[in-house]
Amino acid sequence: MKVLIIVDSFKGTLTSSEIGSIVSKKLMNLNIESKILPISDGGEGLLTTISKQKKVIEKKLFASNSNFQTIQTKYLIDSDTAYIEMAEINGLNLLDIKDRKPDLLSTFGLGEVILDAINSGALNIVLGLGGSATNDAGAGMLEALGIKYYDSKNSLITNIVPKYFDRIKNIDDKELLKKINNIKFTILSDVKNPLLGKDGATYIYGPQKGVKKNGIKNLEEKIKAFSKLVEDKVDKKESKSLGAGCAGGVGFSCLSYFSSKINSGIEYLLESYDFDNLIKKYDYVITGEGALDNQSLFGKVVSVICKKTIENEKKVIVITGNNKLGFEDLKKLNANYIFSIVPDVATIEESLKEPKKIFEKFINLIKWEEIIK
Repeated sequence: MKVLIIVDSFKGTLTSSEIGSIVSKKLMNLNIESKILPISDGGEGLLTTISKQKKVIEKKLFASNSNFQTIQTKYLIDSDTAYIEMAEINGLNLLDIKDRKPDLLSTFGLGEVILDAINSGALNIVLGLGGSATNDAGAGMLEALGIKYYDSKNSLITNIVPKYFDRIKNIDDKELLKKINNIKFTILSDVKNPLLGKDGATYIYGPQKGVKKNGIKNLEEKIKAFSKLVEDKVDKKESKSLGAGCAGGVGFSCLSYFSSKINSGIEYLLESYDFDNLIKKYDYVITGEGALDNQSLFGKVVSVICKKTIENEKKVIVITGNNKLGFEDLKKLNANYIFSIVPDVATIEESLKEPKKIFEKFINLIKWEEIIK
């Protein structure tokens, strides 16, 4: 029996590669042949996945994290194509909990990295959005790329963050447009949320980034004001578009300025793996992600891999940190087996405190020899 291990990262705890290694080691001890494929939804883990597929050069550089501290980060270059992972620059995991205040955070660093790639000769930029600490609708990214924001006295505003969006009265995007002229962007994300509203970036993802319940409405209003300025400037209404709310609204700025739609990250990466042909070599697929919830059913890593695996008449095993789906929703995945750490092996708190130890315990408790046969 041959097993393909292709599990998304358990956000904030274990990477796709770390998970794959632990599962593979267990299967090897049972004399079960397996292969690990790192995977991503276009967010965390994008660079690792790309580096396994292509002969790329790693470019290291210094850029700003979400609260303007200088950090060393990286992106990948393959000929004239640059691969940039937002989580490596403005990732939530790069900030201490005390610094997770999205109204004071910026995507300026993301723009710095994009600009470095352009100045290094990249004509194509693959931008993976996800795992961000920010909720600035991409305003900081645009600033680093040359956009200028002015207040009511026509004074330049720098280092813009959402708290001060209501000061912006005018936008000058001429320099930005020059810098991105002739650059092709491919935007990757599996988030379909619009920018605004109850299903938008602030209401859905703000709380997990540190937005207090009593601050959501205020931040939403500031994002709304900023988006109207941009929409009036570019004469396009992208705030309601699918994916505009991804990465704290970076999707909105990408749609507004980069002439690119939001592409499915998992579909893009599976296609680059030639997954439809690769799957034919295996009998079982082990996939999973940190939490199974309603979003998992709509184009996320697990649902797409389950669908493709079953279409090829192979068996699929899903592993997850926390299963939040009810029985009827679980049936929609059509997985042969689903195993969850919470609540069967440990609590959420225990899992977050010692993720590797708990995950290894979890994997060792599964009776693989009874499943894979």
